[in-house]
Amino acid sequence: MIAAAPEACAAGDDRQTGGEQCAANPPGFGHPSTNATPVILQLAQPSVEPVAATDGLIHLAYVVQATNTGMERADIVSVVPVDPLADFSPTGHNFITDPQGHDVAGKVQLFARSSLDTEPEDGVQPATQSPPGFTARVPAGSAGLMYFDVTYTDPALIPRLLAHAITLALPNGGAPSTGLTNPVPVGCKALAVLSPPLVGHGWVAANGCCSIAAYHRTAVAPANGTLLTPEQFAIDFVQLGKNGTCCDGPSTVLTNWLGYNAPVLAAAHGVVTEVVDGLPDQPVEGMPNEPIADQPGNHVVEDISGRRFVTYAHLKPGSIPKWVSVGARLRPGQRIGNLGNSGNSTVPHLHFQVQDSPSPLDSAGLPFVFAAQVLEGSVAEGFTTAFSMGAPVSVDRTQTGARRNQMPARNGVFSYNPSQ
Repeated sequence: MIAAAPEACAAGDDRQTGGEQCAANPPGFGHPSTNATPVILQLAQPSVEPVAATDGLIHLAYVVQATNTGMERADIVSVVPVDPLADFSPTGHNFITDPQGHDVAGKVQLFARSSLDTEPEDGVQPATQSPPGFTARVPAGSAGLMYFDVTYTDPALIPRLLAHAITLALPNGGAPSTGLTNPVPVGCKALAVLSPPLVGHGWVAANGCCSIAAYHRTAVAPANGTLLTPEQFAIDFVQLGKNGTCCDGPSTVLTNWLGYNAPVLAAAHGVVTEVVDGLPDQPVEGMPNEPIADQPGNHVVEDISGRRFVTYAHLKPGSIPKWVSVGARLRPGQRIGNLGNSGNSTVPHLHFQVQDSPSPLDSAGLPFVFAAQVLEGSVAEGFTTAFSMGAPVSVDRTQTGARRNQMPARNGVFSYNPSQ
């Protein structure tokens, strides 16, 4: 399994961050006895990879499709991650909320949202008993998405295999029943150890992983005949000033934003596989309606080997150097463009993600870590509302200090590349 990245790994290193690729298990290894499960859970991403983050936790963040295959509705009592090699005992701590702080662990975000309002639950609409958009009641033949953030403080406790115990109550009045799912392997993909792509203080990891079911985590797209999860671990980097504001002047003026035009640096040794430039910056707080292909805006995609690719998106038009072309070799710290507001963007930021294919959209997102960064504090969930209007936001300085080989946690404030 993969735990924390070892101290010896350098930025852009192509080695595993603990252990080798998962070996093939014997048929039936870790499987439960065959049991009926009317609601089935199917992983909506190729693998489950542990990653240590700057919040002090190791995260298993993933999404499953939950489908009620039965002829009757199913009420989900609980869905518990379990370790098949420890007699299917519970593993980790699964805690995930919506942006308002409502617990959505074990609840389903139905594909057909209107079904939340069509089947009363004992005379009460399910949406009033569950957070808006999520429900524990899955109508017959319906499906949706369920999000997980299973965390650990000790890497030795991360399981080699992961399964789920799902407890259902059916409308016939019988006792709730629990079924077990077949296992999936954990930690089979090499974790990228990267150099931060930005320079300076006050960089906020907005919309990052892992415990909030919103934005990047819920950006699961039905495309090309499957469910795509390219943004599961993506981060939108915006910059705070010393006074906690976004801008030097009115926030409606693009060039007043502190992060705008900041240099964007290559995060690893690699080869450029895609470059798009020439798309205009969007107006601040506009309503972009870009074609799917243009949503990353001006961007660079870099192959860092091991079926891992880095996307640097929403770059300023005309800022990508001419030498940054398909086939060009990059090294960490080289400028590949400047931060902008192109594509599907409402305020200037760098959208940064690692994925398993050259396409920023037709891919699965992968976790990553930065070799070195300094945690300067954190901002509260929902800070972007006031921030984007130019109001100051408070930074909690309770947890600060240098962090090595960790993924930036959501809403952390960071200093990067102080020597540049």
